[in-house]
Order: sequence, then C-alpha cells, then structure tokens
Amino acid sequence: MQLRHVTAVVAVADIGSMRAGAERLGISQPALTKTIREIEAITGVALFQKTVRGSIPTDAGKVFLARARSIVEEMKRAQEEMGHLAGVREGSVTVGLSVGAALLSGDAIETFMRDHPDVRVCVIEGLFDQLVTGVRQGKLDFSVGGLSSAKSDDHIRVDTLFENRIVPAVRRNHPLARAKSFAELADCEWAVTNDDPAYIANFSNHFVKLGLPPPRIRLRSESFFSLLEVVPRTDLVLAISHTLLAHPIVARYLQPVLVKEICPTARFSLARKADVPLTPHAAALARHISKAAAEIRRQDLRVVALASPRALAARSR
Repeated sequence: MQLRHVTAVVAVADIGSMRAGAERLGISQPALTKTIREIEAITGVALFQKTVRGSIPTDAGKVFLARARSIVEEMKRAQEEMGHLAGVREGSVTVGLSVGAALLSGDAIETFMRDHPDVRVCVIEGLFDQLVTGVRQGKLDFSVGGLSSAKSDDHIRVDTLFENRIVPAVRRNHPLARAKSFAELADCEWAVTNDDPAYIANFSNHFVKLGLPPPRIRLRSESFFSLLEVVPRTDLVLAISHTLLAHPIVARYLQPVLVKEICPTARFSLARKADVPLTPHAAALARHISKAAAEIRRQDLRVVALASPRALAARSR
C-alpha cells in the first residue's frame, strides 16, 4: 500500500466521481481507476460501488476511508511542520469550535491572526462531541467546546479549561424574570442547547436532587442562533452556560434568572490527539485559547469571592 492509493480513495470519496477525482489529483481517469483497483486488490475488498449518483464507498470503503483521511491529514501536517522548521512562515490551522467556544474565542483568534499574518485559520462549528470525532479522524487540529461527555483515552486527550455553570435565562420582560428559585420555574417549558443524552440526564437529575419534577424540555436545538431567534419570542426558559450568557450579543436578547440554588455544571474543554503533537501553529492558537479560558476562570473566582457570606457581610458594614 502506498500513499497514492490512500489519496486516491479520499479524492473519489470526497467528490463521488472517478472523473472529478482524477481532475483533483491531476491525473487521467484511467490512471485513477487503475490505482483504485490496485488498492482493492491489496485490501481484498471492494471500496466503491457505482450508482446513479456516482461512486460511493462500500461498508468496507467507509472503514478504510476513516483511516485514509487521518493519514492524508497527518501527512499535510508533517509537511507543514517540516516547512516551519525550514523557515517557511505560511501554514494553516483547522479548529473545531462549539458555538459557545466560537463566541468566547474571538479575541484569542484575532490575537493569533495578528501574530501569525501568514497562517490561514479554518473554523468548523458543531457540537463538541461531534468535533471530538473530527479530531479523532484527523480533520481538525483540535476542538474546543463545552457540555461534553467526552473523556481522554488512548487516542484523544481532553483537557478541562473551566467549569461552566448552566443557568436559566429568559427573554426580557418575561413574567418569571425575577424568580428566585428553580421551584418557581418548575411549571415552565424549557429549551436546551445540547441534544446529548448524557447532558439531558445530568440537567434533569439536578431538578430531581432539588426535589422537583424533571424539566419539561420543549425545544432542543443544535443551532444556538435558532434558539436566539425563538426564545426571545416565547415564554421558554433556556438552559445556557453562564459564560455564553455574558456575551454582548446574547445579553441583548436574554437575561439570567438569578436562582438561589447551585446550578448544574458542565466542562468546557480542549480536545486533541493524545499520541500526535500539535503543529507549531496549532499549538500557538491552542495557547491563546487556553489563556482566554484562564481569564474566565479568574473572573469566576472573583465573582464567587464577592458573593461569599464574608464579603457580603463586609459590604453591609
């Protein structure tokens, strides 16, 4: 098996056509067809099947493709690293961000781009657990997000950046905007920003621990901006991370409900391959994002300190 076999499989799978795949690789269609037949002979299985929609991977092809994409991406990163060592300044970073991470990483990305004017940045947005899969497959250098059930393993390293409090928020002038406890929100319908069963279970269990019935979740959406369109038009209560709620765009439409109880938490994390180092450019961007997360941690500690009984008593004197 050679690298040309691997790149041929990826090209055909990406485009779904032998002809277009050959154009991408800069070779003739017969040459690409021969290369695909060679790799199928080597593996002993058919990797593609012809349909009216073009050439699509077989089940075996899908398994091979997952490895092939990772190989191709790692080869690109190896080439970029060698170029960096040779003094080449150009490069690229592909990072996966949840919507919360995207809103919180603006300053970090801006600083990185200013410090590395010749480096291209590609941002892929999605739910964090889906983005971890992108890291595992080699499509992403690393991913950042919250509300994750992902854990470190032999292939993926997940580092917690800070703990997110999941707080209730409502539209401006909501009749329960001044509610003081989760009990006052027990009869409300809720919206959540994550459809992960582990997250839903953790959120519901928090109500049970408070002696309340599980929340009635009326709306689940992977698109936060859809929620930002719907929630301000309804009486839904949105379960949202406190850091995201503090963003100026979000604060314009939603306000927190300051309940007295402790709110549930979820990790805000950075995921990367455990057995492969980040490229120098990816490592630099990861440091900028980690620095921004550290500042959020410091701000949270100051808020907790100011809200402590001792601090409150001191201010009352």
